[in-house]
Amino acid sequence: MTLRPFKINDAATILSWCRNKRAFRLWSADRYKDFPARPEEMMEQYRGENMYPLTAVVGEAIVGHILLRRPSKDKSVIRLGFVIVDDSKRGKGYGKQMLRHAIDYARRELGARKITLGVFCDNLPALECYKSVGFLITGANTFSIDGEEWEAFEMEFTMETEEANIGSTPALLIGEKSEKVFLFVHGLRGRKEEALAFAEVAVPNGYQVLGIDLPVERKPWEVLPLLEEVRDFLYENWKHVSIRANSIGSWFSLLAFQWEKVGQALFVSPILDMKKFIEGMPTREDDYYEWVINNLIACWDAPTYILRPEVDMVVSEETGRNFISQHHCHITIMPGGEHWFHTPEQYAFLKAWEERVLSYNRASACD
Repeated sequence: MTLRPFKINDAATILSWCRNKRAFRLWSADRYKDFPARPEEMMEQYRGENMYPLTAVVGEAIVGHILLRRPSKDKSVIRLGFVIVDDSKRGKGYGKQMLRHAIDYARRELGARKITLGVFCDNLPALECYKSVGFLITGANTFSIDGEEWEAFEMEFTMETEEANIGSTPALLIGEKSEKVFLFVHGLRGRKEEALAFAEVAVPNGYQVLGIDLPVERKPWEVLPLLEEVRDFLYENWKHVSIRANSIGSWFSLLAFQWEKVGQALFVSPILDMKKFIEGMPTREDDYYEWVINNLIACWDAPTYILRPEVDMVVSEETGRNFISQHHCHITIMPGGEHWFHTPEQYAFLKAWEERVLSYNRASACD
């Protein structure tokens, strides 16, 4: 499933899913005067600034629709509305998928820190769907719908966040207090806020997530002490430490944590063998290369899960072959992927992989 911008040609299909007036009001409340609504009326709902109507598609088929909007001048708050899934395709998990994509879009593209919505109290399937992806009931309202009083819940999706510095390293801590934490280490030109998207998967699984701004573009002898300082902070404050890292962030994580107990490591498009990576480059910095030779990865015992594209134009498959064979890593390959997972399809694949790995390890821990 992917989300794309809503088009006028989508309207007739989406409106057809409201097969009776009650279903129509559960979806739209009092926003439309008459049932059935016309496509041009739907377009009218979305006129104005700060409106982001999206259509969920599987292949070419339209399977859902959702509106994201900013209800106030506070740009960190996004409101969801007009949430609907083709009723002939219910039971396939499309509602949860669409909501997770919408949350991801709100955080990545719109900078949301808080996401809200309203749902009628007797719309039990929708209510349970919202709860399942992390929305909590925060209040209740009453609406007058066609001369009747309808009760509605107000719901909110928000993850507790705290910004701080660990030494000189800016950090973002996400999630309620837990004994388990994931350190999120970005790649080149990354930033700590990337951890928010991963937290949408990790926090419901009982973890906190710590994102950091690590200057990975600098010399490794400058970067490693900063990461070691973060590492020590983690083990001082949490009982169980895991790692989620991208690209060169994976290599720095291996360096800093190789002698520590790591619950699990999730690496995306990782550089696992910096020596081979440099040797495959047309030019090299001699001081960097010499440092790498003198600081090879000597130990790694953590369960390691790797996601990479079928063809990586940045890191060749050969670069990590020895590490993978020696440490029995679990490999997932995305056909048509890229080193930087950035398209809606790639984001969806990445998130599904993260959910699968965490769900598998959670189930294994219960055995």
